[in-house]
Amino acid sequence: MGSLRRAAGLAGGALLSGTFGYCFVDAATDALTFRILRRMAMERIEESDRVRAFVCRTQPEAPMTTGPWYDSTVRLLRSGQLAVVTFQVAGPSASTEVWVRATRPQGWRSTFLYNTLGPGQWELLSLEGTLKAEGGLAKRVSLVEAPAPKECADCETDNPKIKNPDS
Repeated sequence: MGSLRRAAGLAGGALLSGTFGYCFVDAATDALTFRILRRMAMERIEESDRVRAFVCRTQPEAPMTTGPWYDSTVRLLRSGQLAVVTFQVAGPSASTEVWVRATRPQGWRSTFLYNTLGPGQWELLSLEGTLKAEGGLAKRVSLVEAPAPKECADCETDNPKIKNPDS
């Protein structure tokens, strides 16, 4: 009877330790991903005249700050290959909600290991914020410059509207 009780105690301890370990790694993955993407986004946002004009309207040289972590969200999708993070950016005049979408390269299965032991480099897919639009309404706009369109080769088609859209 004593050995059965001891085995049950060991199994319960192992289960508790495993649950704690899983929860720790999950929380650490979210926290590391959030910090990396927030830092990347803030580097871009601080260069943005549009955001500075909105958030620091009354004091253009004032620093922009991020809101508290508990007002932020982190979502990891596609087995941790895609991350979506939201957080607030505030200045002396206003604050805005920022959405960051980023992806990481294939290879590392674990996002936790990728962020801690691997390079931890994410590619920014989109960076959007809520800014005032015409009429004073809030509108979600891109905070990064769109890439220039690639040159298009001449189309071989019989449709004249595609060949010459001005006609």
